Amino acid sequence: MLTYYMNGPKALMNECEIQIRVKHDNIVLAYEYKELSNQIVLITEFIDGGNLSDLLGKYPKGLSEEKIQNLATG
Repeated sequence: MLTYYMNGPKALMNECEIQIRVKHDNIVLAYEYKELSNQIVLITEFIDGGNLSDLLGKYPKGLSEEKIQNLATG
């Protein structure tokens, strides 16, 4: 869930609408968003395999430029 940030709910909803229009192999698809009790819920596709935080935790010294490039290109 995304909470409202300093530019207000309209700015956040605009960002969600932009994300829904973005279609790229390396970007998680967003399908729609809902406003619920002062929060915005962005509904996205499910990506199996963990999250970025888990991945970065496996590399405490950071990732090489080559590894980042491989991750970015799939």
